[in-house]
Amino acid sequence: MRRVMVSVVVVMLASFGVASAAPAGKVTILCSPNPPWCDAVKAEFPKATGIALEFLRLSSGEALARLRAERQNPSFDVWFGGTGDPHVVANEDGLTEIYRPRAWDDLRPELREAVAGKYIPLYAGILGWAINERLLKEKGLPVPRTWLELADPKYKGLIAHPNPNTSGTGYTLIATLVQIYGEQEAFELLKRIHRNIAEYTRSGPAPALLAGRGEVAIGITFVH
Repeated sequence: MRRVMVSVVVVMLASFGVASAAPAGKVTILCSPNPPWCDAVKAEFPKATGIALEFLRLSSGEALARLRAERQNPSFDVWFGGTGDPHVVANEDGLTEIYRPRAWDDLRPELREAVAGKYIPLYAGILGWAINERLLKEKGLPVPRTWLELADPKYKGLIAHPNPNTSGTGYTLIATLVQIYGEQEAFELLKRIHRNIAEYTRSGPAPALLAGRGEVAIGITFVH
């Protein structure tokens, strides 16, 4: 497994009536982390600010598509969370603008430099997989330890993978494997892993839930 920086971020929608996206005294958030994180923000933000908060939970890829579709009439004030690449794209496409919190200078300098001012990184996470050890034991299979092992035919039909078209986690996996193995080898590996996939999920957390329920043995996901 490889440690990668996850860009859980806060960004303000750039233009086209941002101030009127929600009534005064209320903030509307497009929230991309795991649902419990969104619920926690919804509970604590009003206590800290006195401002009501509403959110819609969408995976990073879906969130980016929503912002593009609403470019002329945005319905969200803030996009919170998700992986980094979609936020870079949103910023470069003029969909978002950076918001500098009071704690900006408290961030580690290397994190501020890595994001090039396009978003606010809040934590780093580990990309890996969730394992249903009971199911693997029933099938007499070992726990995989490397990305290469996920391509072994013995895991056919036992893996859930987040769809990179909708999930930032899925896209981050592709980018991570390219960084590790190089583009050609990474895509060959992905083709072999694809043969073992039982389900592509819309969101990044979903593969872990499937593994927990025993629907698959291996769920590719962030493991924080």
